[in-house]
Amino acid sequence: MRDGPVLIRTYGNEEIKLSIMRMAYIAPGDGESDENDEDMNQFFLHVDVSKPGQDKSLHFLCGLYTDALGIHSVSLRPKLDGADFLDDTTTYSGPAFCGT
Repeated sequence: MRDGPVLIRTYGNEEIKLSIMRMAYIAPGDGESDENDEDMNQFFLHVDVSKPGQDKSLHFLCGLYTDALGIHSVSLRPKLDGADFLDDTTTYSGPAFCGT
């Protein structure tokens, strides 16, 4: 898995941090070689929204697809600084969100 840069912006009184992660190649179902054009990358978008003076932040884990953005999980967790943004091991493990 490769981590992208963390982008940070303040909007109103909220701090928003974005990071994109790319999983290595996902091979097609028949197990063909990595040189096939049908191979695709899986991208994940991590969004962390926090407010000054609060010890928790709202965290979204999203899947990025060629034609859609899917929200995989939403959690309230301890606020992380930039260096620890993707290293929290106490992640929310609630129900999966299904397409609506």
